[in-house]
Amino acid sequence: MELKKINRILKDTDFIHTSGTAEELKVAEYLKKCCEDLGVQADILPFPVDMADVQSASLTVKGKAVPCRGYKLCGSGEIEAPFLYLPNTDKASLSKVNGRIVMIDTGMSHFLYQDLLANGAAGFITYDGNVSFADEDIDAKELRPYVSLGKKIPGVNVNAKYAKKIVEAAPETVKIAVTQNEYAGESRNVEAVIPGETDQSIILSAHYD
Repeated sequence: MELKKINRILKDTDFIHTSGTAEELKVAEYLKKCCEDLGVQADILPFPVDMADVQSASLTVKGKAVPCRGYKLCGSGEIEAPFLYLPNTDKASLSKVNGRIVMIDTGMSHFLYQDLLANGAAGFITYDGNVSFADEDIDAKELRPYVSLGKKIPGVNVNAKYAKKIVEAAPETVKIAVTQNEYAGESRNVEAVIPGETDQSIILSAHYD
């Protein structure tokens, strides 16, 4: 495929199309047509996916609201608990999280989340961005099912600037509240098969959401 065509595909799909949305289906249909224009048969294969719409999310520190976004699929509820900044996730540090809302320096992985649960964490705060940058954007985050394995505690994401202020304030407690609608949605794979000259198969895969 020539570079001009590749650039056209990237430009035509340069909009948000997260898994399970109508925008994702639009891109799937577009990619299917691109394959067929190249003479390759393609199919759109749906599969179930857990989804959520966050109605509201709040983080309160020393009586003041901190801008945040609630984690999709972390459940709904409100909790106030002692705060703990957790820059390290070794066993000694994790032993201190019981009953606390913890702030971590990394994204939420399956193993870290399960470690937090095993040690009794009550909730979590993550952050992104950079304290040196001008923007105060907050990315949308999701507590994916393969991370939580169905066990949910409330979580929010904040900008790095606010994370720094929270740590500096050293609050005794913080409060998280999240309200959301969780439901089963449908995502799609786009599959194309190019016949070869041997019985061996080569599989190439990529995310497009």
